[in-house]
Amino acid sequence: MNNFFYGEINANDIPLDVSELSLRLMTKKQSLPENINDYEGILKQSINAKYTAKIVDIVFINDSVILEGVTIKSNSLIKNLKGCSKGIILCVTLGNLVDKTLNKYSLKSTYEHFLVDAIYSSLCESLCDLVDKKLTKKESKAMVEGFNIPE
Repeated sequence: MNNFFYGEINANDIPLDVSELSLRLMTKKQSLPENINDYEGILKQSINAKYTAKIVDIVFINDSVILEGVTIKSNSLIKNLKGCSKGIILCVTLGNLVDKTLNKYSLKSTYEHFLVDAIYSSLCESLCDLVDKKLTKKESKAMVEGFNIPE
């Protein structure tokens, strides 16, 4: 069984979730700047989205969870992983040009830097959602043999 996966996602396939963005900007959706789509288009040009994921064993010891040799003390994690013997550790990146772009906006305007950072963060969250869907598709069951994948 293959327990390690990696791939790339086209930046244009990553949707900007305005609900997530409004949470990050601490505002209502209707109060988002009108030119948010302009920023999204510009920022997506700097994105080189990639992911890597690994299937790991889950071990519970007292009030801790051990994933890939790392002990994590978390009642919430224990609750969420209850009944699971395996899990997926997922890492995503929007690429190294994101930091350069953020730095450029930080020199230009505090407002724009804050806005751009929130957009990138929202896109990163959407990237995680896309990869999650990709890894849990019915066709992917063979990849993650032994998992209890929701239909």
